This record gives sequence, structure tokens and C-alpha cells, in this order.
Amino acid sequence: KSLGGGGASFLAKIGIVEVIARQCIISSFGLVNLLNGPLRLVQNGTDDQRARYLPGLMSGKTIIALCLTEPQSGSDFAGTATRAERVEGG
Repeated sequence: KSLGGGGASFLAKIGIVEVIARQCIISSFGLVNLLNGPLRLVQNGTDDQRARYLPGLMSGKTIIALCLTEPQSGSDFAGTATRAERVEGG
């Protein structure tokens, strides 16, 4: 809560996702946001990482992404080769 979240438990969030799924309006962004970014930072991030990234993630000002598969690695997250790189103009 102190870093911008609403304070709901992970189980409560899963319940919300279940209700949305029943209405057929769930999005992949919602799942990535819920299951990957903030939760992983809360559980595994350093204090500096939590302070730096969580407020933006919780407010929607920071966008996160997750690579789920690649031809050479399937769903082996550790084996992915794709990377994001900041370049001039975007």
C-alpha cells in the first residue's frame, strides 16, 4: 500500500480475475500486470527496486511486458534471446 497499491491480497486479485474471465473480458495485459510485475517485485525485489518501479506500475504510468515463448526456447524463460533495447526515436 505504501508504494501505491490498494492492499488487496493475491487471493483476492485471483478472485477478481476469475469474475472478469467469466464475463469474457480478460486481457493478457491484465494477467501480466497481475501475475508478473508487481507481485514479483514485492516478493523478490530489493527495497530500491520496489521504490523505483512499484509506484509507476501501480498507477499505470509504467508498462511491463513478458515474453512467453520463442521458436528456439519455447516457454523456457531462462532460454529466451529476445531483448528490449532503447533506440533513438523509440
